[in-house]
Amino acid sequence: MRIVSEYRQRAEECRKLAKLAANPDDRKVFDGMAQHWDILADLRIGDVESGDQSTSVPARTKRFHSII
Repeated sequence: MRIVSEYRQRAEECRKLAKLAANPDDRKVFDGMAQHWDILADLRIGDVESGDQSTSVPARTKRFHSII
């Protein structure tokens, strides 16, 4: 479930950036990104609960780093 918590963290980072964004269009983009991270987390939880271990999640790479 570590990957789920990472997805949730990414969603929270996007929500924080949305609050900081001065441009309304930028806020919408960050809010949309947060929603997508939450969806990914929910889908991953569903995979784990259903026992579907075939879903491969790549290891975290340097391109995925915290921006806050």
